[in-house]
Amino acid sequence: MKTEDYKYKKITIVILTYNSEKDIFDCLQTVYQYNDIGDDLEVIVVDNNSLGVDKMFSNIAQIYPNVILVKNSTNAGYGAGNNVGIKIASAPIVMIMNPDVRLLEPIFSSALNSFQDNSVVLYGMKQILPSGNEGPSFFWTLLDNSVLGTFLSLKIFRPKDWYSQKKMYISGACFFIRKSDFEKVGLFDEKLFLYAEEDDIRIRLLSLGNRKIIYDKNKKYLHFFEEREVTLKKLHRLFVSKCYLCSKNGVNLKYPLKWEKQYYRLALKRAKKKLNEAKILVYTQWLNILEEDIDVILNKNV
Repeated sequence: MKTEDYKYKKITIVILTYNSEKDIFDCLQTVYQYNDIGDDLEVIVVDNNSLGVDKMFSNIAQIYPNVILVKNSTNAGYGAGNNVGIKIASAPIVMIMNPDVRLLEPIFSSALNSFQDNSVVLYGMKQILPSGNEGPSFFWTLLDNSVLGTFLSLKIFRPKDWYSQKKMYISGACFFIRKSDFEKVGLFDEKLFLYAEEDDIRIRLLSLGNRKIIYDKNKKYLHFFEEREVTLKKLHRLFVSKCYLCSKNGVNLKYPLKWEKQYYRLALKRAKKKLNEAKILVYTQWLNILEEDIDVILNKNV
């Protein structure tokens, strides 16, 4: 595709892949199925050095010749990979989309209408799980008691679709962002390899002053979130990211450590009630690690 063919797009979708062959084609199929802005949509797929990237990209090019394909030589993390796509995006509004997301309805016109308000910096939607249950469309901030926040989110805020930009962050699985404002705050923090990026984005965007984050409960997307396996490595990486975010914002690391222990003690009890042996093992191992010194935990090779 020539540069002039996509110079004046209105929305650019950036989809970051990493060994995502089983997801990306269904993801792209729903993007084009529910494209309600026609040629004003640009799609960029960035790959973080997957094993089968050449074959995957070749197949994408055959089916969707207008998709822009970018191959990274290394996997520098979620934020770094997405930044590559955002920097070359031609549209003023960028949609960050995970490959395990499927659109369920047209959403692009609604997003554009919301961004007509120049104070809007981010637009999120309602997440639905394959089971039909509501997914985690938003989360409590990681900067204060995440155990209480998780309880409030699960029992009160999510069921009633009550979102507060002061205390909650939109799920990073699928959201729109104003590129110019995102560039002002430095795009994704590439020191966060994985996890906690959404809360970090929220904090930095709101620091610009007079900015709005919209949660649109009337627009829905499907996320294959339930299928993700819980592993010790994932729990450790998430905790390291939480601690980095807290430290970055002046929160003493004794607090995220305290909240982590509280949360996984409760999670272990739930796993035992459900006789989930895999989670019982992982949560028990993680709680044992959390009894170590914080510096040891953060630098531990899990």
